[in-house]
Amino acid sequence: MRIGIDVGGTHTDITILNTAGEIQSVGKARTTKEDITKAILELIKENSGGQIDTVEVIVNGTTVGLNAILEKKYPELALITTKGFRDILLIRRETKAEINNYQWDKPLPLIPRRNIFEITERVDYNGEIFKKINENEARELVRKIKNLGFNRIAVVLLHSYVNPTHENILKRIILEEIEDAQVTISSEILPEWREFERTYNTVLAAILKPVMENYSINLAGKLNEMGFHGDLEIMQANASVASIENILVNPVSTLFSGPAAGVVGGTISAKTKHDKGNIITFDMGGTSTDICLVTNGVFSITYENQLEWEGLLRYPSIDVHSVGAGGGSIAWVDDVNGFHVGPQSAGAFPGPACYGFGGEDATVTDANLVLGYLNENNYLGGKYILSYLKSFSAIENIAKKLNLDIIECALGIRRIINSNMVYGIRHVSIERGKDPREYSLVAFGGAGPLHAGDIIDQLEMKRAIIPLYPGNVSSIGLLGAEPKVDLVKTKYIIIDNVDPKEIENIFKIMEKEAIKRLERTGVKKSEVKICRSLDMRYTGQTHEINVENIPLDLSHITKEEIKERFHQKHKELYSYFNMYEPIAIVNLRISVVGPERFVGLGLKSENFIKDPSEIRKSREAYFLKNDEIIKILTPVYDRYLLPCGFNISGPVILEEDLATTIVPIGYSLRVLSSGCLEISKNRSK
Repeated sequence: MRIGIDVGGTHTDITILNTAGEIQSVGKARTTKEDITKAILELIKENSGGQIDTVEVIVNGTTVGLNAILEKKYPELALITTKGFRDILLIRRETKAEINNYQWDKPLPLIPRRNIFEITERVDYNGEIFKKINENEARELVRKIKNLGFNRIAVVLLHSYVNPTHENILKRIILEEIEDAQVTISSEILPEWREFERTYNTVLAAILKPVMENYSINLAGKLNEMGFHGDLEIMQANASVASIENILVNPVSTLFSGPAAGVVGGTISAKTKHDKGNIITFDMGGTSTDICLVTNGVFSITYENQLEWEGLLRYPSIDVHSVGAGGGSIAWVDDVNGFHVGPQSAGAFPGPACYGFGGEDATVTDANLVLGYLNENNYLGGKYILSYLKSFSAIENIAKKLNLDIIECALGIRRIINSNMVYGIRHVSIERGKDPREYSLVAFGGAGPLHAGDIIDQLEMKRAIIPLYPGNVSSIGLLGAEPKVDLVKTKYIIIDNVDPKEIENIFKIMEKEAIKRLERTGVKKSEVKICRSLDMRYTGQTHEINVENIPLDLSHITKEEIKERFHQKHKELYSYFNMYEPIAIVNLRISVVGPERFVGLGLKSENFIKDPSEIRKSREAYFLKNDEIIKILTPVYDRYLLPCGFNISGPVILEEDLATTIVPIGYSLRVLSSGCLEISKNRSK
């Protein structure tokens, strides 16, 4: 058995696979923010059938690290840097988020200036030691840091990505002088140029190590008490999983890993052969909506994920765009009677008004309940009873301020939140030269299927696909993610001057280290796949383009062929290239991937009802038709009792334990052979 558990801002989801890799059980519970492990353990108890001792691996997607950074709840640490570079974290890149706002303040540094210390040493950009480090001075500095009470220390020295000798000396001295020291050096975290980014990411790693270590030890201990003796793995933002040991080498990889799991799960669940691999994943949860463009079955990777202004995570991650729009997004009216929805969220507690946990603000979930889209008695499979009256009262408060009818106000909330999400989809598609009409929308998350029909209508997309178990797609993605290690090394050289043997040697060293890390988790060398790429740019440019599919034997590709690949990639991104401009290689990258993990998706045919009219129910719901509000007695079906090939025109509501799908007027629903639902526009007669 394998278990995937995804911890979101509002809900925690679980998916359990049996020994054949097929889905055995899914579940969902409110995230217990006071102790995240509480919801995890409760879900395992409820869904594992007392067989926790037979579970081979548990994969966890967690926001623990991200929450610690955003809330500034992490232990203090010291930073040692080259003399004269103490203020790198404070100076940052000297740009402004709001260029005309003279009252704008840049984010606070990760650590205060008083915790930053200088050491006399200097290595030049070629790796030559210009001024050798004095070990006596280094010991005195380390003892001073020890006396100040620090045992967590980050070390970032100038040009150590070329020559890490001085960083290694400092690491040895720190470990000799401070018995329980936890040392993080930049040459092991990010051996890449750009001083601010390297310093920022190294300090982030040093901050997150104790946070992730405490969390993983706590979770592993509690799981062990339950009888679990398998492997505990953590999801990474690059769409892969890693052991706790490998995560603690560079825990920055866990930031934004939740959205990555959703993209993996959406790609697996949607069976993209129907769309030639062209899909837009649309993961709408309680707090936010995560959107990703997948072209030809491949999701794009970014090497500059922004945590805060200028705070770029220089770790490969799936390129996901997040919008502050979810089921818990709060409707509000500003001082001049402007109607808004989000980005504020009611979260898991107190949550929407209908939860009955003390929330009084009207949310998107409240609007969906008032409109008749949600079943009061079927929230989380009947775990909770929703209160229509509390939703009605919350929306009434907004409607009075705007002089609107209650239903008008509820539909207005949906239209505003849908517009916000449509803008997010336009950002990842139209603004990047891609036509969303050539893609299918794969909608999941607890709220995604409720809004998918309206979204594709506004964007004129050809169809929406609702995967199996849409409320648990992220936890399914955890189980389909492969083990993987990504490494980078700066090597700046004009491509015409490249010595293939030197480049090959650097690649081999990186690959050996990555394979060693995977082998520690039980992956055999014979099972791994190695992918090479180069970060390249025209000389004089300040940012690079990643050129993929560099062969494992460089004798199989010429310099001219590499140039041509770069030209084509540059043209694809920026619509032009310059064949006369010299090209430089900046970084070498490798990805070493473990074996594929199977997730079986499908419905048991014995559950189907031959005549769906036997299970048809109905309730009144409100829809828009030609901008007119109409109340319709709408058919309601149990999704998992519908046979493959079943087809019906909207409006129609499909219910399941952890999600609800709405098919609007003018659209039809079809159950695909994979078990997924397809929503598409009715054909004109």
